[in-house]
Amino acid sequence: MPKFTSFKESCRHVNFLIIFLLTLLLFYKIIPSFYSGGINIWVNISELDGEAGHFWLSIRIICEIILMGPVFAIIYYFLMKYLIKGIDETRKYNKYYVVLIEIGVITFICISVMGHAIHMLFDKGSWLYYYANNEQMDTSELYSFIYYSDEWLGHHLIHIGYFGYISMALIAEFLGKEHRMMNWDEKIYTILSGIGLSLIWGYSTYEGQAAFMMLILCSILLIIEVIIILIKKINPLERPILLATMITCIIVIGLFIWWTNMFGIKAYYPFIYQPSELR
Repeated sequence: MPKFTSFKESCRHVNFLIIFLLTLLLFYKIIPSFYSGGINIWVNISELDGEAGHFWLSIRIICEIILMGPVFAIIYYFLMKYLIKGIDETRKYNKYYVVLIEIGVITFICISVMGHAIHMLFDKGSWLYYYANNEQMDTSELYSFIYYSDEWLGHHLIHIGYFGYISMALIAEFLGKEHRMMNWDEKIYTILSGIGLSLIWGYSTYEGQAAFMMLILCSILLIIEVIIILIKKINPLERPILLATMITCIIVIGLFIWWTNMFGIKAYYPFIYQPSELR
């Protein structure tokens, strides 16, 4: 029977992919599903002489804002510190690249945390407006602002954040000194990671109206990766994050082509039909 690679013996880049995706699954799907109900949050309106109003917020929303925001950001930060340890900083310019990676990590953490908070809270605001307006949408300035903040700003910031997370890891892998042919089980983990990542960069962006943006980003990334592989003579089987992102980009591009062929394309941004529009 083939021997499995232990965590200690496994390539740090494979470990990064596994922990990154399993943590996302745990925080986004599993842990929040255990919570139900909500709380009334009371607000004293000072400008109305202290009159109080309130709104109801589900525990699931609060849980997602905390887990997918600051908690996941902290885990990602330490995952990147783990990857950066694999960079040979004695090589020319590498120590400067490390500083740039660290700046990028902080930047994308801020973008992602902000995106999750904006999306979750304005999604609640959109729901409140919808039912207060007799279950009707409109193009009023108020609803346009709420809709933009939820569907466009929030979702786009989230997916830019996740794209940035993996891009920083990809750069760290490129600068790393630990490159070897992956073992058989590491190849399987990497392929599964590429498929899992395609759900984040691909299908999940369709309801969030960020699919076209991710198509452009994935197309650019795939072109850059292919050029680097050809110029530097890099073997993707020695670079787990590189291989996983190539698989992801191919799936994202292929899904977009299939989706638009099946359901057509809109004449205005975001161009794609959301799954909820096709039911």
